[in-house]
Amino acid sequence: MTVLDLESLRQKFIRFSEIESQEMSPFYSYLASRVAKDDSLLGIVASTSVGQPPPNMIFASVRLLLDQGAAPELLAQYPTTFTDPWDEGAYEDFRDFVLKNELEIRTILKSRKVQSNVIRRSAVLLPGLIESSATFGGSPFTNIEIGASAGLTLMWDKFRYKYVDDDDSYELGVSTFPWAVETKIEGRFRQGFFDSELNVTRNIGLELAPISITDQDAVDWLRALIWPEHSDNRELFEAALKTPESLELDVRSGDALVGIGPLVSELPDGEPINVYHSHTLNQFSAEMKQTFTQRLADISVERPVNQLGFEGGKDGFSILSLRLFRDGKIEADRELAHCEAHGRWIKWVG
Repeated sequence: MTVLDLESLRQKFIRFSEIESQEMSPFYSYLASRVAKDDSLLGIVASTSVGQPPPNMIFASVRLLLDQGAAPELLAQYPTTFTDPWDEGAYEDFRDFVLKNELEIRTILKSRKVQSNVIRRSAVLLPGLIESSATFGGSPFTNIEIGASAGLTLMWDKFRYKYVDDDDSYELGVSTFPWAVETKIEGRFRQGFFDSELNVTRNIGLELAPISITDQDAVDWLRALIWPEHSDNRELFEAALKTPESLELDVRSGDALVGIGPLVSELPDGEPINVYHSHTLNQFSAEMKQTFTQRLADISVERPVNQLGFEGGKDGFSILSLRLFRDGKIEADRELAHCEAHGRWIKWVG
């Protein structure tokens, strides 16, 4: 482990603490700020597989073991809501746990990936789908998610939504879903926006290593990836798992760069496609992103292609964007909204 490697990791934890998690998980922000100063723990975190975000990986690795009953006294110190306090000494207990379980944690860091299925992100996906559909003129289209994990957000049409602003709220979706996917909205949507009809013919996921919801170990890992204060996200996750349609999800195994072409070739000739990804491209190199863009451009020679992205920005919030490919080239590239990474708020700018 070189000093340069340590410094690179240190900067990732500083950024995670100060920008990526400060509002979304004060507890993880606090832990990350301490890990950034701890060379012993940074040395263990260095086992994280290439392309995976080290802070997310170490915190989920520990949480997985805690959920399995490894140290109830440490788990009891984790907050479950944003108002729960914690003791400043929690870091020392966290540190001791990592050091005592180093071998097992290194194994998890090397073998697992961040494959979150954050159900609340569907509240960001839905307005994006409405806007994407409008560019197709209401024609039927296929919705394809890249990096779908277990595919739970492919069930976006099975959830109940509540969008709240300062003056009103809009409720839509399936009223029998037990928990509302609620988000705060700002900005002006066009009139009748939430009354728009979506003509989605099928939802398909493409995932390098698909997760089956019948695989308890894999589901436990998805659960461990949920941040401590997000008990509401945990409830949404559990409710989605119990939805009957979760057993019928169409998630294909494959590399997005290679698999997108053969997948699209199965679809009706000329049918538009909306390709969606949520906090996935952070695991792509610059070259991979360029290749993926070219793949979509090539596909658009035969059919309209939209790329709906929900990815991290540089200023601590995420960005919902819509890129249109037509006739082999990019026709338009629009920023639709600024969003909290887990979908708690949307500021519409499109």
